[in-house]
Formats: sequence, structure tokens, C-alpha cells
Amino acid sequence: MLWQTIDIIRMITFIVKVSAAAYIFHVYFKTGRRSAFVMALALITYAIHTLFDILQIPTLGVIFVAITSSLFLLTSILLLGEDDVLPTSKLLGILPLTPLILTLYSLLLGFHSSNLEAVMVGTGYGISGFFTFLAGLFLLRLRDIYRKDSMLLILSLSLIGLHEMDYPFLRPVEWFAPIGFTIATVLVFTLVYGVIRFVRSEEYFKIRSQAPTGVQKGPMIINVEDFQTSVLPKIANVQALAFLRNIDGSPSWHVYFVTQALAEHDRNIGPTNLPRMLELTRKYLSAFEGGVVILDCPEYLALYNGFDALLKFLATLRDMTLMRDGTLIVVTDRSAWDEKQWKLLQKVVGG
Repeated sequence: MLWQTIDIIRMITFIVKVSAAAYIFHVYFKTGRRSAFVMALALITYAIHTLFDILQIPTLGVIFVAITSSLFLLTSILLLGEDDVLPTSKLLGILPLTPLILTLYSLLLGFHSSNLEAVMVGTGYGISGFFTFLAGLFLLRLRDIYRKDSMLLILSLSLIGLHEMDYPFLRPVEWFAPIGFTIATVLVFTLVYGVIRFVRSEEYFKIRSQAPTGVQKGPMIINVEDFQTSVLPKIANVQALAFLRNIDGSPSWHVYFVTQALAEHDRNIGPTNLPRMLELTRKYLSAFEGGVVILDCPEYLALYNGFDALLKFLATLRDMTLMRDGTLIVVTDRSAWDEKQWKLLQKVVGG
């Protein structure tokens, strides 16, 4: 009965890993970040390892643990490269010790067990665990960028690596087996949640998309009809940052809906939350120099903040896009403004 329950839980973790991998593949196609693609592959191979656990084929299971460990480490390296971060000298100092650490680990395991197959499988788990642990340590360099959104991923990878290293020693201990299985299961769910939280974070904006062609740099103000016919076809496949209320966004865009309803939702922004819009724009343009920022509801923002506050907000957006060689597109109807307001809008964002 116990083993049947364990197999059911393993099957649940298999489904969770595959589902998370599918979501992260979606993130890859949306952002073009290779780290997302490799992380999705890592979760697939991790799920295959679980399948071999269920089928009780340990030799194939350990091979896929090793593949997963390699992919986790590759993900960390790609993330550091995408965010232009270098490992610290202290962290790189661990790498020359790797042969010594793994040799001592293998010798210790050999003294611990006289079963050749157990030693071979255990060594595979130990080496894989060490590199998974390294993957977590490498990601510590990203804390300043991703902050709390990175902590679960870092912690879960590091602990999974350590747990895999203790696996050969503690699994034969009968009383520890259910404890070890529980720890492993909790760490899997923590890892999956941590990965999804990480790739859904606002900081995960390192764009790999085609720059818009035929669209002027700098600010512009345009009506809805002209936007739909002359501008939208040129930026539909660009991963623009869009603050929308009236027009439909492209699947390629990072869309935030400006609304009072459910303003606390992570993809909704209240019309008075201008600082968050500016912060999102700053992060987006920092990651994608030459990007496109779209705002289609200036009259709605003026209603809640006042016209003077809107002008200051648009002036800041204009300056941010100019500094990053980007494009600011303000979509609005001329009839929504009086003569004085329209002239001021044209002065700030062009006409």
C-alpha cells in the first residue's frame, strides 16, 4: 500500500514537471530567451527520470538525473550571460576543486557500500547533485536583479543538489526512506513554483526579438485608425510593452491593462499607479534598447490624475525612450482634448 501511494505521488510530480515544462516552452516562444528553452528541457528530462523511478530502472534513471543536472547548470550559465552578470571569483574558485571533491565523494561511497551497482548509481547521483548545487550557487549572482522572485529557484536547486548527494548514503536506511521521499517531493514542487515565478517576473524581460522596421524612433501621437492601419502591422511581431485600455494587444506584446477593476492583479494597473508604469518601462527599456512602448489611454489617465500630471508622466516616458533609442506611441483621439491641451500634448510627444 505504501509503495502504491509513493508511485501515485511520483506520477503527480511527473505531470507537474511536464506541465511546467510546457508553460516554460510558451515563455520561450514569447521571449526568445534560450535559458527558458533549456530550463523546459531540464524539466522534461527530470520528468523522464521520475518515470524510470516508477518503472524501477535505476541505471536509466541516473542517466536522466545527470542530463537534468547538466541542463540546470547550462540554464544558470545562460541566465548569467543574458543578464550580463559574471560569477564572482569566489564562486569560480570552487570549480578547480571539483575533481578533488568528486574523487573524495566516490571513495567515501566505495567505502560505504560493497555493491558495485549501488556505487555506480550512487556516484552518478552524487556528481549530478554537485552540479545541480553549483547551478543554484551560480544564480545567487542574479539576486540583485530578480530579488525575491529568484530566491525559491536558487534555494530549491541548491537543496535538490545536496539531497541528491546524500541519496546514496541515506536511501538504504529504512527509517529515512519515507522522510527522504517527502523531502524530495516538497523540493520538486518548490522548484516548479520557483521556476514559474522566476520566468513570470517583471525582470524576465531580456528580449530577443526583431526590432521594428519602418517606425520612427522617439515619441509620436497618433489616432486609433492610423495606428491600426499604418503602425500596427509594423510592430505586431515586436515584443513591445503596451499599456492598453481601448485596443487589442498583439500576442507578442507584454500587455498591461489600465483599469480600476482588479487593479492588484499583476497584469492590471490602476490609472493612478503612474510610478509602476514608469518602473515597468524602465526595466523593459533596460533589457531591450530600441524597444517600443505603447499607451492607448492618455485621456483615461488624465481623468484620474489631472492633465498636468499626465503631461509630466508623458514627458518622463518620452525621455526614457529617447535615452534608449526607443519608440513611444501615444494613441488617442484629437476630439478628446481642447485646443490648449492638444497643443501641449503635441509639444511633449510630437505630432
